[in-house]
Amino acid sequence: MTDRLVRALVKERTVRAVVAVTTGLSREAAQRHEASPVAGVALGQALTGAVLMGGLLKAEHRLAMKVEADGPLQKLLAETDGHGQVRGYVGRPHVSMPPPVTPEAVREAIGRRGELVVVKDLRMKHLYESVVSLQGGDLAATLAHYLEQSDQLPSLVEMDFLMDSAEVLQGIGGLLLQTMPGEPPDTLATLRHRLDDLPPLAVFLAQGGTPEAFLDRLAADWDRQILETRPVAFHCFCSRERSLAAPSAVAAGGAPDPDRRGPGCGGLSLLPRTLSLLPGGAGGALGRAEGRSVRGGQGLDARWGRFFRPHLFFVVGIGWGSRPTTPEIRARWAASPR
Repeated sequence: MTDRLVRALVKERTVRAVVAVTTGLSREAAQRHEASPVAGVALGQALTGAVLMGGLLKAEHRLAMKVEADGPLQKLLAETDGHGQVRGYVGRPHVSMPPPVTPEAVREAIGRRGELVVVKDLRMKHLYESVVSLQGGDLAATLAHYLEQSDQLPSLVEMDFLMDSAEVLQGIGGLLLQTMPGEPPDTLATLRHRLDDLPPLAVFLAQGGTPEAFLDRLAADWDRQILETRPVAFHCFCSRERSLAAPSAVAAGGAPDPDRRGPGCGGLSLLPRTLSLLPGGAGGALGRAEGRSVRGGQGLDARWGRFFRPHLFFVVGIGWGSRPTTPEIRARWAASPR
């Protein structure tokens, strides 16, 4: 099934719903990272979560989310926009755990203690940054917690994956539900009970079901309306040439102009095997604002500020990595604040 996002409204109960199928983009992201099965699923869940959150954005808005925790994967990053373009990164893609890959194993790989940081670019003067604690390594529960804290609306997030006996990802997807102001509190509880009676989303999709059919079964006798269906895909305009040009730009104290790299370019994990870059800088989705407010006319790539600074990873719109590459860059890394 083609990856896509479906936005719907349960009109009778004023509930908005977002369903995402992200199998293809999750496989591509895992392949680009040469990720182990458990790391690939964790990255896929981060991408799925970002896609679900992107379903609440307007077309011109963008969102990034970062998870840092005490698990062996260390960190997860995903960025998306209102057009269904998504990209992401996992801190330690080669971490392996004994098979099979279960939801509990993924939670252990992510970690039990940590935080989720969400940054939104709503094309206003300032970025919106929120931080919530990680809910026991469960990304779905953590996102629901974030939405309830941020939007002050009862929220439910479910993410599900399906692996075969060879630990190859066969399906992954997610569901987001939010009740609008004034809706009785038992509405979300009713939908939760209905979910318990349905097959897991990934199994439902693997058996030939569609997001629309899943919403039909969930809504049951309540009237629902499909508002939008859009494709989602792992997306970046970066290239090998841009990667090879990065060290000289960084060593000179600069970075490529994000507005000249084409729409959607951010470089998140496009070329992890082509070029390793130094942690500590800013570029791509991270920007160079370093916490300062920047005029709203500038692009997202120049406005993310301190989101990942100083210790996470280095991006200049071309690749990700963790090792210094030249003496000049090593010197800058050694001198950068931790």
